[in-house]
Amino acid sequence: MAAHRGKTAVLGASALALGALALSGYVARDRIIQEWHLLRLRSSDPEVRAAAAAGLGAVATGRAVPALLDAAGGAPPVRDAAFAAILKRGRKLPRASLEDVLRFFEDPERVAGLAQLLRCEESGATRAGVGAADCAWLLLQAARSGHWSVHALGATYLPSCCRLERPEEAFPLLAGALHEEDVSFPAAVTLSDLDSMRREAALALAEALRSPSRNVRECAGHGLLRMGERAAAAAPVLLQVLRGTASATDARILAAMALGGASGPEASGASEALERAAASDDSPEVRAAAAATLERTGSGRGR
Repeated sequence: MAAHRGKTAVLGASALALGALALSGYVARDRIIQEWHLLRLRSSDPEVRAAAAAGLGAVATGRAVPALLDAAGGAPPVRDAAFAAILKRGRKLPRASLEDVLRFFEDPERVAGLAQLLRCEESGATRAGVGAADCAWLLLQAARSGHWSVHALGATYLPSCCRLERPEEAFPLLAGALHEEDVSFPAAVTLSDLDSMRREAALALAEALRSPSRNVRECAGHGLLRMGERAAAAAPVLLQVLRGTASATDARILAAMALGGASGPEASGASEALERAAASDDSPEVRAAAAATLERTGSGRGR
């Protein structure tokens, strides 16, 4: 029995050792590939450099960041490939390297280069295989920056993530960012454009009307109004906010306005709730908003 236990222990230790060797081999392989691409990034041939930058999108560590930033400061196609690699690897970079990336965008001309990649649907970030979650993560880091051009880059181009691969994977990042004062507005706008997660986005925006922050509530309301009829799934939450005596006045106003686009089974009771708010809400502003929604939609009694 003791011999059997000893044999089992030896086999277990061997398996762990083999696993460690395999992992170290995998890491070593990526480092070799990275060095190869970094060497090719020095080529005089733009096509070779662009291919090298694209290859770094799969393996780049902090060591590759200076070379990628240098390439991103050049001209297409090398510039675009370098930007795509930075977007893909941003979440995996050490903090110091990420800060180097954000400082790079303090130059408005460099911001314009990345903006071009994000705007171009046919040959830009989508074709380069940049995922929505990776793009959203890096642009949210930029939007949190105190430097005006870096912040503007993140805030302006965050919605472009909706056009990239697997946009639903960006939803958790955006839903969390919605409750951050500095990035609430671009997060709300992006959520309102996230058609692949329309129901979840509408509910996240409606729930944010309960935030203790007025800024967050207003940004969420803006997102809901941008969605219009696409926010129908949020109607039950909007009705709760409108009827809630503990809801902030501005939240009730926004809920009344957003209910104007709600229809279908989920919006059952919307007309009655709006009529009640128009007649008896404590706030004259809420009464006016509810009455305006009823007038706009023609959903009041006798219409």
